[in-house]
Amino acid sequence: MKKLLGIVVLGLLLSENSYANGTYVKCVSFELISFKRTGEVVKSSANDFEDLFEIDDKKKIISKYMELGDYFHELTNVKWSNTNIKWYENVLEGQLKVSNDINRITGKFISNSEMKEIVNPVFKRQIVKSNCKTINKKF
Repeated sequence: MKKLLGIVVLGLLLSENSYANGTYVKCVSFELISFKRTGEVVKSSANDFEDLFEIDDKKKIISKYMELGDYFHELTNVKWSNTNIKWYENVLEGQLKVSNDINRITGKFISNSEMKEIVNPVFKRQIVKSNCKTINKKF
């Protein structure tokens, strides 16, 4: 009887995870590296950038939380591997190119932005480094 009860309880615990939508991951920046058009490189600590992602590893879907509209936006051009999740964005008709990389082993998120002078006359490139943690809920 104890074995049967143990099997039922274990089955209920395991079945809960199979119906979960995904894993929520919160990334908070710790460093900003800016490359000026003059050639100067400026490094600063930054903890004011926050990103929230919902990752569905089974379906290979990653969505980014859009705070302004209060919804998750599914990202495109995503490449999955055992160690990384990478995606690329072209914004403003190629005037701003952003490559993103979440390292699944270390929990680091790096966003690398290259911008034309019309987008930002001071900086030509900026790299934001963040630490990520799995959270239970989006809030």
